[in-house]
Amino acid sequence: RTLDRDLNRDRISADESFRKALELLAAGKIDKAIKYLDESEERFPTDYRVYFKRGLCYAMKDMPEEARTDFLEAVDMANKDEHEETRAIIRRNLARLYYAESKVYAKQGDSRMQEEKLAEAIVEAKKATTEKPDHLEAHFDLATYLAAFKLYSDALTILLDIIPKDPKFAKK
Repeated sequence: RTLDRDLNRDRISADESFRKALELLAAGKIDKAIKYLDESEERFPTDYRVYFKRGLCYAMKDMPEEARTDFLEAVDMANKDEHEETRAIIRRNLARLYYAESKVYAKQGDSRMQEEKLAEAIVEAKKATTEKPDHLEAHFDLATYLAAFKLYSDALTILLDIIPKDPKFAKK
């Protein structure tokens, strides 16, 4: 009974830290948000939302390794809870991270690493579309990455599939 009460207290405290982190994140105070997310993790380390939001914070701070670690942890935890939409969103953000890294390597003239990161973006985007097939934005992202990889026919096939479902993609 005492253990249950302590666990509940930790969960409530973790939720309070998580909510405070969201407020700070919305206010653009990323470093402070990370501190509250760290506190939330310490109190309740199995909440995938903490890892996802902290991964977003790290991505905003241009800390790709830390972001990737948290995104992968969030996906693993969301897998256990079977949150398909959440997994798709996390994977989409992970794919965006890889795509951004591929652009950095392109600017540096490192075509091998550029292709490697772009291939990783494609893999994660495909997983996102598999997790949540009706997530049209994930399909659009996949088409973008395929086109960047010069797989134009595959990209066009995806675009021709999603444009009738939501015409806003024809404008992008």
